[in-house]
Amino acid sequence: MKRREPQLASQPFHSPGHALHRPALPGPAWTPLVAATTDPESLSEFGSSSGLGRPAQPAELAGAFVFPASPAATYITGAVIAVTGGEFYA
Repeated sequence: MKRREPQLASQPFHSPGHALHRPALPGPAWTPLVAATTDPESLSEFGSSSGLGRPAQPAELAGAFVFPASPAATYITGAVIAVTGGEFYA
C-alpha cells in the first residue's frame, strides 16, 4: 500500500505569489449598525450568550484582524482566530 502524504487545508494558499488564508471569526460585536437595526427588546440581550456575558467593542476585535496581516504572522497559514468572548461556534 502506498503511503499518502498529509494534506493541509491551507496548502493551496501558502506557495509564493498566493494569498495566505488567516481569517478571524468575530463573535457578537456592538456596532452602530447593530444599534440601528435591532429592536430594543433584543438589544438588551445582544451578546449575553458569550462567555463574557456582553458583546465586544470593535476595538477589542481589531487585533485579530491586524495581527494576521503583520510580520509577526508570516509562518501562520490556514488558522482561524476565534474572537468570540468565550462563545463556542461549531
